[in-house]
Parts: sequence; C-alpha cells; structure tokens
Amino acid sequence: MLQTDIYLKDKAIEHLVEEKSLLLVEKSQLLEEIRKLKDEKSENDFRTQVKKTNSKMYPNEEKILTKRQDAMAMAHSADYGGELHRPSDSEKGYETPPKGIDRYELAIPQQEMTKTPLTIMVVGMTGAGKSTLINSMLGKEVARVAYGRYPCEHDTIEEHTGLGDPRYSSKELIKKFKQKIDERGDRFTTLICLRITYRFDDSVKYFLNLLAKLFKNDGTIWKSCILVLTQANVFRINYISDEVLKLKMNLCMKDWAACFQSHLERYVPEKIIMDMPVCVAGNEMHKLPVTDNWIKTLMDCCHMRALNFQSAHRMKGQSQDMGMYYLSRASEGIGGDVAPIVGIPIGVTIGSLVAYKMIKSLYWRRIRDGEEKEYSMTVKN
Repeated sequence: MLQTDIYLKDKAIEHLVEEKSLLLVEKSQLLEEIRKLKDEKSENDFRTQVKKTNSKMYPNEEKILTKRQDAMAMAHSADYGGELHRPSDSEKGYETPPKGIDRYELAIPQQEMTKTPLTIMVVGMTGAGKSTLINSMLGKEVARVAYGRYPCEHDTIEEHTGLGDPRYSSKELIKKFKQKIDERGDRFTTLICLRITYRFDDSVKYFLNLLAKLFKNDGTIWKSCILVLTQANVFRINYISDEVLKLKMNLCMKDWAACFQSHLERYVPEKIIMDMPVCVAGNEMHKLPVTDNWIKTLMDCCHMRALNFQSAHRMKGQSQDMGMYYLSRASEGIGGDVAPIVGIPIGVTIGSLVAYKMIKSLYWRRIRDGEEKEYSMTVKN
C-alpha cells in the first residue's frame, strides 16, 4: 500500500513539474515579447536623442543617423525595401548561398561609407574558422592559410594569426595587434571567434587571457567586440528536427556566454561583457537553426556596434554633460532590458543568455529540492 501511494505521488509530482515547465515556457515567451517592445522603445528614444544633439555637436558634418541609416538600424525586424528589395529564397523556390557582405551594405548611404569605411578585425585561436568566416562574408575565397587584409567595396576585414599559436611569439602578436588597433578608423568592430564545438579548456582560457592582455581595460575597444561562435553549420543534421537543432544551438550559446563572462569578469567591467552581442556563423549556407541568414545578422550587429563605437569615440573631448547622458543610458540596464549605447537590439547579448541560464538553473534546483522534501516526508510517514 505504501509503495502504491509513493508511486501515485511520484506521478503527481511529474505531472506538476510538466505543467510548471509549460508555464515557464509561456512566461519566457511573454518576457521576450516585453523585452523586444522595451528594446524598440529605447532604440527609438536613443536615435531621437542622437538626432537632437548631433546637429549641435557637428553642425558642419553629415548627421550620424540619416533616415536610411535608421532603416539599417531596424533591419533586424524588416527586410530592406524599395530598390534594395531582393527576392527571398522562398520566393525563388530554392536556397542559394549569400553573395557576401556587399549585398547588405547598401542600407548605408554611399557617401557615408566612402567617408567612414567600416573596419572589421577578426581575432581567434588557430583553427577557429577565421578564414572560413571571412570567405563566407565576402562571398568568395580570399583567405586561405595566411592572414592579411581583405578590402571589399566599402568595408575592410583584417584577419590575424591565431593568438596562442605556438609557431609565433605571443609578444610579437600582441605588438602587431596593438599597432592595428592604433590604426583603427572611426568605424571599427572586432570579431572574437571561437568554434561552437570547442570545449572551454585551458587553450581557450589562455587565448582569452592574451585577449585581456591585448585590450586591457580599454572600454572603447571592448565595446566594439562581438563574440562569434563559428562553424555552427555542424548543427545541420538531416534526421534531427529544426526545433531540436535550435534548442541545441541555444544551449551551446548559453554555455559559451556563461563561460566567457565568468572568465573575463576579472579583467573587464561586468556591464561591458554583459552587453556584448553573441552571433553564430556557418559557411556558405546562410541559414542556421537560430537565424535565417547569419551573414545579415552578423553584419547588422557589426554596423550597429560600429555606430556605437563611433559615437563613443566622438564623445571623447566633447561636452561632459553629453557624455554623462550616454553613460546614464548605459547604466539603466544590462543585457536587453533597455537598449544602451553599448548594447545592441540586434541579436542576443551575453547578459541575456547568462541571465536566462541562471533563472533556468534556479528553477530546476527549486523543483529538485521540492521533490526531495516531498519524498523525505513520504518516507517518514
């Protein structure tokens, strides 16, 4: 009789856990919708403030945000319209590989791109997939084994030898990196590449230590960084459903965000790490489980990150009052609650991934503690 009661209680607990899981999923979806609405509102407020102050600070220059750049800033939620519209893969009836980043650069005015070209610095360990990333973004094979500078129509991508490569001196690599950083332009983005299939072992920690030694406490440089998890195309498995693949990739992104944050928090302010975007990258096939076009998503992040870097870079030496405005905007929230100047509404940030993982872990810990308490009470009775 006692065993029957225990069995029935176990079944009841399993049913309650399942119901709570469904409710948690619904709650997460509602919170995500609320976050998106807040992001959209904060982004609109931010652009409005920049437009108001930009004419006062730079009366003889073109405005930082033009109407067409506004369209680019919101490109993550709508396709480019008018003459920029291209038939989607579904309209064509088949999937085609992307033609490179020039296809998406058209959202920025021609005169702005010529005046302030975007420079993307790609860093990563040896074998992290930097060359594959560059070839896919440019739509052609330009990077093989060597590293170098690859200009495209308006942007420049620079690949560097993998940090931690035993064939090269770390001091020499850091020296070359610093030289490139000093030569950076006004629009600058850094892609930190790590293979999504890597394990967070000593080699990855050593790479991050070198990166921390390279960038040190230069907040401006860290604010230009994007964590890119490369070779995500390995998740394309025919016999596994898209939903399972998406869940699996999301879990990998959460794990990497947590490890990345926990290791670098000793060197970099937490707020800056939490607001760092996380993107995935594949090969010439642009569709991945978590994005329909990883190149477009990554380039949108690059342009928005560079715009934030450009604003922060121009703010140096300007009015202290205006500087305090941007700093106050940045301190309002972490990881997606608002859209601060160091955060990006395009894609997901390390802060949101870490927070989600912590909440999920706490939830299941409470469920487990409740089950153990219920079981111990049953045994006593």
